[in-house]
Amino acid sequence: MNLFQTAIETALFYHPAVWWVGKQMRLEREHCCDDMAVEICGSVLEYAGALAEMEEIRGRNMEPAMAANGGELVCRIRRLLGQPEPPSQSATLAVVLALLIAGASTVISLRAAPQEAQPAFDVASIRLAQPGTPPSFGVGNGGGGGANVTLKTLIAFAYQLQEYRILGGPGWISSDRFNVEARAADPTTPPEQLKLMLRSLFADRFKLSVRREIKESNVYNLVVAKGGPKIKLSADQTPTDINGPAPPGAGPNHGAIRLGAGSMIGNATPLSRLANLLSQRLDRIVIDKTNLTGRFDITLHWTPDVGENPLSPTGEPLPAEPGDAPSVFVAIQEQLGLKLEAAKGPVEFLVIDHVEKPSEN
Repeated sequence: MNLFQTAIETALFYHPAVWWVGKQMRLEREHCCDDMAVEICGSVLEYAGALAEMEEIRGRNMEPAMAANGGELVCRIRRLLGQPEPPSQSATLAVVLALLIAGASTVISLRAAPQEAQPAFDVASIRLAQPGTPPSFGVGNGGGGGANVTLKTLIAFAYQLQEYRILGGPGWISSDRFNVEARAADPTTPPEQLKLMLRSLFADRFKLSVRREIKESNVYNLVVAKGGPKIKLSADQTPTDINGPAPPGAGPNHGAIRLGAGSMIGNATPLSRLANLLSQRLDRIVIDKTNLTGRFDITLHWTPDVGENPLSPTGEPLPAEPGDAPSVFVAIQEQLGLKLEAAKGPVEFLVIDHVEKPSEN
């Protein structure tokens, strides 16, 4: 801990607040040592007298000796004897000055930093959906939005998380359905930029205000089942960015996973992506704990439960699969040699602080 503290003080050498905090930490370390020494010797008075005597010896004899004078000695003795410490005006002034300097530097840096404008669509239309329209949502070709879809679903898509990780907000965000159409000036705008534009649209038209919060929650750990994995390494092990184009020399279906209502068929796919797609279909985050590296050919068929997400990550309805397959938990173990284990872990949630129904246009 002392080495870590020294590293921080070195990196932030000119920050007065860091030095004040460091001084307090060293003083608290002395307090801990004092308490341990009193517990061992059994007498507060004896130990306090020893500290005072060591200070006298240090004043008389300048030869090297074992020190017991760390921190402020008088304050330490007062603390051991249970006597209140008189307020120090100089210490109080130093703390206030350090905080003022730290606050001023923060304000200056915030004012100096340019405020980057949030990307926004050129035109947008939001209307209540008519019943019977097939639900869909997504981004592409310079546009984004959805048809007959709830705001909660759109928020989950724009912020790239599952709906169960959205907390707060009135009930209508999960019941009222909207047709949202938005268009950017540039039809070649990348999908990630379009999702940022959707966030700006929600903030403008729905007055949406959110914050991120990490809580311990239920998760699934994807582990190797007893008997070992049944999946095989793909012949195509060409590295690539999962979200980017296939590299030269890669197979035609490099890294792709075909999704069905109860199926996943992948070619040259890392297990981290399988875990991510399972997270989108189930009611919990799935964390890859298999320690299996490389790319695998994956074929998985199961009978989906009622609560599983019937839409693909881009919003299209998934094609139906035969209903004679086992549950997803049994299928993963029997067909892949892997297993989903219930566990606890840190999960990031999106908390809605404010949202309003929009006016149609």
